[in-house]
Amino acid sequence: QVNGTFDWLPLAAMIEGKILAVHGGMGKYINTVDEIRAIQRPIPDPSADLLVNDILWSDPMHSDRDRGVVPNTVRSTSFLFGPDRVQDFCKANGLDLVIRAHQYVMDGYEYF
Repeated sequence: QVNGTFDWLPLAAMIEGKILAVHGGMGKYINTVDEIRAIQRPIPDPSADLLVNDILWSDPMHSDRDRGVVPNTVRSTSFLFGPDRVQDFCKANGLDLVIRAHQYVMDGYEYF
C-alpha cells in the first residue's frame, strides 16, 4: 500500500517560473509544461502513461553531440534525449533550465 502514495506525488516542480525540476527528463512525448500540469492524480498505471514514462525514465544521451530522441535500450522504457531536445523544450516553454535527478554523475552535477 505504501507504493500507492507515489501515484499522488508531483512529477515535477517549477522554480521561479524559469526552472523545471523532474526526475527523468524530456523524452519523446512531452512538449509543454501544461501537459505535466494536466496529468490527473492518482496515476493508475504510471508505466502505461507515455508522458509519465518520459518524465520518470528518460535519460540524456551519452554524448552532447548526439541529437534528437532515440529509444532507451538500456532501460527498455522511455527514451534517450539530446541537448537539442532540452533546448527546444526550454525555448517553447520560456524556461532557462531543466534540472533532473535520475542519475549519479561524478561531480554531483553536469550540464549539457
